[in-house]
Amino acid sequence: MHTIRTAHVTRTKLAATAAALAALGLVLTGCGGAAGGSSNTTSNADGAWIATKGPNGGGDVLVVDGSSIIYATPTSDKGSTCTSTTALLEAARAGSMDLNHRNDKDAYRVVSTGTIDEGRTSVTWDDNNGSNRTGEDAGPGSISIRTDSIALSYIFSSGVDDPEFAPVDGDEGKAVAAKACS
Repeated sequence: MHTIRTAHVTRTKLAATAAALAALGLVLTGCGGAAGGSSNTTSNADGAWIATKGPNGGGDVLVVDGSSIIYATPTSDKGSTCTSTTALLEAARAGSMDLNHRNDKDAYRVVSTGTIDEGRTSVTWDDNNGSNRTGEDAGPGSISIRTDSIALSYIFSSGVDDPEFAPVDGDEGKAVAAKACS
C-alpha cells in the first residue's frame, strides 16, 4: 500500500509540475518570449535628429513625427552656418518647421518631406529627391531606425555620402551643433 500511495503522489506532483511549466510557457509567449530571433532595433524615432556625417559633413537635420519626415539643411551666411543651424534646431525641437523655407536666403532650407513606410525601412520622398536623382521627382529611399541613430541610404546621391543622424539633444548631437558655431 505504501508503494502505491508514493507512486500516486509522485504522479500528482509530476502532473502539477507539467501544468505549471505549460502555464509558464503560455505566459512567456503572451509577453513576447516566443519572438524567435526578432531583435527590435527600431525605436519610436519621433523628434529631431542631426547628421553626424553626410553630404555636407554633418549638420543637416531630420524631423520625424510618426510616419512623416522632414529633411532640412542649414544655409550659409558669409560662410558661417551658426545662425542658420541655431534657427533650424530651434524649429526642429519645437516641431515648428516652416516647409516654405526652400532656398538659401531663408533661415534654413527644407530639402524634402516624405513618408516612412509601415515597416520603417523606406521613405517615399514627396519632392526634391527622386529616382532620377535630379531633385525634381518624388522617389524612394532606404531608412534604418535604431534607438540611437537613423541612417538614410541612396536619397540624394549614389550612396557615397549617405547621412547618419543622432538625436539632437544627445551628446553626439550637441557636439555637432556646437561645431557649427565654433
